[in-house]
Amino acid sequence: MKKAVLLAVCIGSACMIGGCTAKTVTAPGNHSAGYDEYVILGEYKGITVDPVTVTEEDVDAEINRMLTSRAQISQVTDRAAAMGDTVSIDYEGTQNGEAFENGSYQDQLIELGSGNFIDGFEAGIEGMFPGESKDITVTFPQDYWDVSMAGTEAEFHITLNYIRQIDSIPEYTDSLVQELTGGDLTTTAEYTAWLRGQMELDAVNYRRSQLMNAIMASSQFKDLPQNRIEAMAKELNVYYTDVAQQQYGETLEEYAAAYGMSLEDFQNELAMQAEQNVQQDLVTLAISEKENILITDVECEERAKQYGYDGFSEMAGIYGEERARELLLMDKVRDTLLDA
Repeated sequence: MKKAVLLAVCIGSACMIGGCTAKTVTAPGNHSAGYDEYVILGEYKGITVDPVTVTEEDVDAEINRMLTSRAQISQVTDRAAAMGDTVSIDYEGTQNGEAFENGSYQDQLIELGSGNFIDGFEAGIEGMFPGESKDITVTFPQDYWDVSMAGTEAEFHITLNYIRQIDSIPEYTDSLVQELTGGDLTTTAEYTAWLRGQMELDAVNYRRSQLMNAIMASSQFKDLPQNRIEAMAKELNVYYTDVAQQQYGETLEEYAAAYGMSLEDFQNELAMQAEQNVQQDLVTLAISEKENILITDVECEERAKQYGYDGFSEMAGIYGEERARELLLMDKVRDTLLDA
């Protein structure tokens, strides 16, 4: 539970990599890292980001999603699919008669009307009966994550397997919380408070992301260190695997499917996100150098506790001392910019 909380902060703020050592420092080597080797800073001061509020309704909706993910289900095969249904489909995508990478999937769960798939894809399934197959043509959006596919047409051969029907949803009980968290939390009140805390961290991280997006728009990059990108990709994979298991009782593949993606597509997305995160990290590190932003042992201890750890030593036991200190300095840099 604690690991997921901190990693949620990393994801939302582009996975903080900075530095502080035993006393009061910034980047590893006491500002000797020379991040201008990787980045040319643009404007980063005086940027305004609107606040984000987490409401009771937001928390309730997330709890309902968790409960729904653990529902007892059955397969309906005797009626046509309608908007609002969650259905299982097999599909194969082609362009000019040739299958393309990541264009095929078996037993893909999709909620019709969710908008998680390309425009026209979900509408093409509406009215199909289980066991029926059909071909549809769609156009990938101009801002599609795979730039080689953006704005192009593709044909999909779709087979509807079944309509997913929810028969019963578990009650929100202390015993369910204990099962869900492996005993880390024991009551619904504790889980609700933990979830609210994580969502509030996510809201802060959203503001950090908006801030960094504005800073990134005027920054330039040279060669990126590949070891950072590889480490970031692994960290993202671990984070989302933990979220899927701990919050929803799902595998990473099931978690990806809930967002209309195959596991391969999801991991490709993570690879792209890793590179973007490293770019943002390098910008933040360059700012910490330029502004001489420091962090103390006391601040490391306090910030670790804010993220649900007993103290910095527990956090260091998970990430390693240097990485843990890096994470917390990066956290402070972005908060300093937000508060300026």
